[in-house]
Amino acid sequence: PTVFGYLLPDVSGFIFPTEIMSSLFIISNLGLSIYMFLVGAELNLTLFNKKTFHDATALSISAIIVPFIMGGIAAYLFNDQINTSGIDKLSMVIFLGTAFAITAFPMLARILQENNIVNSRIGILSLLSASIQDVFSWILLGLVTVMSTTKEYSGIFIMVAGVAFLTVILFYLVRPALAKIAEKVQSFEDLS
Repeated sequence: PTVFGYLLPDVSGFIFPTEIMSSLFIISNLGLSIYMFLVGAELNLTLFNKKTFHDATALSISAIIVPFIMGGIAAYLFNDQINTSGIDKLSMVIFLGTAFAITAFPMLARILQENNIVNSRIGILSLLSASIQDVFSWILLGLVTVMSTTKEYSGIFIMVAGVAFLTVILFYLVRPALAKIAEKVQSFEDLS
């Protein structure tokens, strides 16, 4: 929409009227979520071991640090040119560093799936590394959003508490419920 709207604004406005953009946004995110669920469902979990987790963590840390530092340096050096909203310099450094560090996780999954290497060691390692990197990057993005929109940093604690609460719910309520559903589906398949 950005390029299309810039090059042909009238055609873009006709094809994507503003009334449908919010619905289109919801549908596209739902489709993306379903796709990522299917990629996760196809993973061979036997390839996940301590060494893979260790290697993926080291890879994701190095893949976060270098772009984060480069983005932070760019934000610091070019703050006057790119910071037109008057956001404090620290928030701008964290924002641009985070923006540089975020991966295109769905695109990586699609590339690996297209080449049939999702369940290879390199596929598992790159997906696991990118997922770890995305978790940290999105947390940093939430942090910088709170920092730049309010001067009270109590919102940061609320955000961290919300993430922790969601994680606990997913691991201790949703995961066991999905495991029970999977067992029932498996028992129905065994009957046929």
